[in-house]
Parts: sequence; C-alpha cells; structure tokens
Amino acid sequence: MAFTPGTLLEKRTRRGAFAALVFVLSPWPVLAQAPRDGRLLVTVVDQTGSVLPDAKVSVVGLDAAAKKDLDPVRTSEQGVATIVGLPPGRYTITAEFPGFNAGVLPEVRVRAGDNRQTITLALQGLKDSVTVDRDRQQTAADRRNTFGGALTREQIDALSDDPDEMATQLQAIAGGAVIRVDGFEDGRLPPKSMIKSIHIARDAFAAENHSAGGLFIDIVTQPGIGPIRGGGRYTLRDGALSSRNPFTPVKGDERRQNVGANVAGTLIKDRASFNVSVDGSTSYDTPSLFVALPSGTRSEALPLRAPRTNAFVYANVDYAVSGRRSRRSTKPTSWQPHLTRPQYRPF
Repeated sequence: MAFTPGTLLEKRTRRGAFAALVFVLSPWPVLAQAPRDGRLLVTVVDQTGSVLPDAKVSVVGLDAAAKKDLDPVRTSEQGVATIVGLPPGRYTITAEFPGFNAGVLPEVRVRAGDNRQTITLALQGLKDSVTVDRDRQQTAADRRNTFGGALTREQIDALSDDPDEMATQLQAIAGGAVIRVDGFEDGRLPPKSMIKSIHIARDAFAAENHSAGGLFIDIVTQPGIGPIRGGGRYTLRDGALSSRNPFTPVKGDERRQNVGANVAGTLIKDRASFNVSVDGSTSYDTPSLFVALPSGTRSEALPLRAPRTNAFVYANVDYAVSGRRSRRSTKPTSWQPHLTRPQYRPF
C-alpha cells in the first residue's frame, strides 16, 4: 500500500490528539501528589571516630512546614539515631552525651528519602577555680592550716564517749601526737558534747618544738552545746586468769577493779557548760619472797595482800566570754587513803 504525505500527516495528528485526550482524562490526584517524607539517620561519634551509643539526639524544625513536636531519640549500639516522618525542610540537629560538649548541626536541609548526617562530640574541658578570701601571709601563719586536717562532725560523733577511750582513738588516728585542749597540754579531755572541733596539725618548724616533726591534736571546746549526758564504766581483772609466778610453788591472789562515772552538759545554751567526772580503782596482789639462806634458796608467795585504793574527782565549768573566747574554772581533786598497806592473809 502506498502512503502519500497527506495520509502520513493525518495519522500523526490523530495520534497527538489521542495522547492529549489521555492526559486530560488522567486522575488529578496523581498530578497533585505531595512529596514523600524524609528519614534522618544521625551518627554520633567522638573525636577518635568511635561511636557513642545511647546519645540523645534532638531535632527542631525551622521552616513552617517542618515545625512539629519531635521527641528526642537515643542512638543505637551502632551510634545511629533514626528519625522518621520528617517533612522536607530545614532542621537543627543537636546531639548530647555525658562528659562531652553538645554538638549542633544548624540548618540541615532534609529531603525526601534517607538523609545521613554525622555529629562529632568533643570531651568537656576540666574546670578549676580558686577563691582567695584571705591574705597569703595570714594563711601561711595560721597553724591550723599547716600540714594537718580537721575531723568532720560525723567523725567526732563516732568517737567514744569515754574521755580515756577517746584519747586512745585520737592517738591511733594521729600516731603518737600531743593532745592539747584549748591550747593546754596534759589536760583531761572534755566530754564529746563540748567539743567544737578537733584538728590534727603537724607544725614541724614551730619555735616551741625542740626538733622537727612535732605532731599535735588540738581540741577546741564550745561551752553551752550538746544535751546533758552521763556515762559509767566498770572493769575487772581477776587473778584467776593469771599464771603462777615461775619462782613460787603457789600462785598468789591478785585482783584489780576500776570504776568511773561522768555527767556533763549545758548550763546555759551557747554560754556555759559543766563536767563532773569521778574515777576510782582498787587492787591488791600477793608479794613474793626470794631470799638466799645458808641452808639454801627460799622462794614462796607471802601470806599477805598489798592493797591499793585510788580515787579522783574532776569538775569544771566553762563560760563563753565572747564568740571565740571562754573562761574555764576547774577543780581537780585526788584521794589516796592508803598505798600498799600489807594485810595478813593466812593460806
């Protein structure tokens, strides 16, 4: 069949008209379909490139179409946080992890489909601050700050209520130090309720030290603090647990008893306190005889008892004259009715 130019042109016209008709009759929703949402994949790493699991990633939309409430997302074990359902637009991405400075990516454009971003977090820098509130010469001259330390209130409360036991505990802490109560040595320790502070100071080059290495336990008391409290103690050491003198055929009797009691507390709150302590001891032992005679050596436990009785009463009243000064009135009394008065004891 032969084709003429007119016939070919007519066929092309018909095909163009059919294509235009199909385009016009196509559904309009296909032409008006909205763009797809974007998915954001954020990898959080440190300065060495290692991933940071469980880091918090927050996304904030900047465009009107992208502004929506988005909850923070945690990174996976691979250090990747996935945020889905993001309308295309501009966003600010923030990553946070403990011990690191926060990382921010401002104005990140998110398009339809997958969008991958990486945030590198830097370690937080160390911060140090120094507050100077005293003159350096005054601080250096303060002996309380010279190679020492102070006990906390909790540590003081944990000490024994018995003054002798407290002294033993403090000596164990400091290692053979000299105890000073309000600046005075060789004094009896006050009740724990009256102690304001305990400071252990090593003043190696103080003028009063004969040689370097002086160690002191300074106890500062505060009158009028703490409730009224008391205590007592009793100790017994019997000769039943003692061994026999190897030079005597018979073991002699011996015994020692110690008894003590103390009452202390506040007379006037923050002003005055009192302390009364009573200590006593009774003991006896059996003297042994060792003598060389012409007939030979004589060794025996004598039928005697050598008793000892001691009593000590200590009382003091402290009154605070001002905030840092106090006046103390002390009355120590000792009583020793007899020392080594032998008593006959028949076997």
